[in-house]
Order: sequence, then C-alpha cells, then structure tokens
Amino acid sequence: MMIKKSVRLTRSEIVTIILTLIMVTAVSWFNLEKSRRLQRDLSRKTDLDRIIKAMGYYYQVYNSYPASSDNYKISACGSEGKSECIANQKWEDGEVIYLDYLPVDPKTFIDSRWPDYGYRAEATGSSFWLWAYLENGEDSDIISAQEKCPGNWQKNQYVVCKTATQ
Repeated sequence: MMIKKSVRLTRSEIVTIILTLIMVTAVSWFNLEKSRRLQRDLSRKTDLDRIIKAMGYYYQVYNSYPASSDNYKISACGSEGKSECIANQKWEDGEVIYLDYLPVDPKTFIDSRWPDYGYRAEATGSSFWLWAYLENGEDSDIISAQEKCPGNWQKNQYVVCKTATQ
C-alpha cells in the first residue's frame, strides 16, 4: 500500500510564483510588441521601394512623375489617370497597371489614427517625395534618408525622394 504525501506551498511561495509568472509574461509581451513594430517598419520600407519602382515605370511612360493631391496621395489613377489613387487598390491609369495594389501602412489596420504613406510631387513632375512614419524613431535609416531628401521632416519620418536626373 502506497501513502500519498501532499505538498503544500506557503503563502509567500505562492506569491513569489505568481509574481515571477507576471514578470515573465510582461517581458515576453514587451519583446513581442517590439518585434511587431520592427516588422511593420521593415514592411513600410519595402512598400516604399515597391512604389518607387512603379514610379520609375510611370516616368518611362509619361516622362514625368505623377501629380500629388492635396491629401498627399498619388493622383494618377482612374480612366484618365488624374484621380487620387486609393490605398489597397490597383494603381492603373486606364492604359497601364503600375501596381496590383497600392500599399497601405500596416498599422492603419489596427489604429486608424496612424498616418498612411504620403506623396508629394513637384508641379513639373520632375521630382517627388514619398514618406512613411516609422514606429522606431531611432531607426538609423531615418537620418540618412532625411539627409538625402532635405526638408522639414519629423523625427520618425522615413523619406525617399527622386528627381528625373537620379
């Protein structure tokens, strides 16, 4: 016959275990959120690269970059190629498809107040600026990008610019 012996924990041991679990959970959650922010920033840079490649193709077709709207959006969509392009929809001008879908900032899906990508073009169509707001304001790419594209940029604005001669 076997005798079962039960183990009893003291109140302080239970509190210690619970506090340890809370700390481990908090640290894990913090690291997961940091990882998500960095992933979204990488996605933003990749999205801007895709848009820039499409801009190059647009420039080859029209010998200028597309116009920008007052809302800092690309104005080169629709059947006549003059309407404001809508994020997450095809970028086409009636003749050419430049992107299967115009990327949207990944954070706008979880926070509608987060700003989407911005675009501004010179009236002549000879140059443009394209930007995204990064969650990691200490990203080293921000400073180098802002140096290449002088302007009055905010601390966390990652910007890319092009001129017809670049």
